[in-house]
Amino acid sequence: MGEGGSIAEEVIGTVRTSHAFGTQTVLGNIYKDKVGKTLEFDRKAAITHAIGFGVFFFVIYGGYGLGTFKLLL
Repeated sequence: MGEGGSIAEEVIGTVRTSHAFGTQTVLGNIYKDKVGKTLEFDRKAAITHAIGFGVFFFVIYGGYGLGTFKLLL
């Protein structure tokens, strides 16, 4: 997942070379592709984490609720 960062580091380190050969758009597109893949993965992971946390807290608070309900009876 760190491929975008390594590409950005290489481009920043070779600014003169990329400018001299006119490869800014090519390198920019490569970076955009890497970041796009990472963004897609992060969106899927966020949905999975959200569902997991929702279930986790439902179970925890449901247990507390049932425990206090049982004490009231």
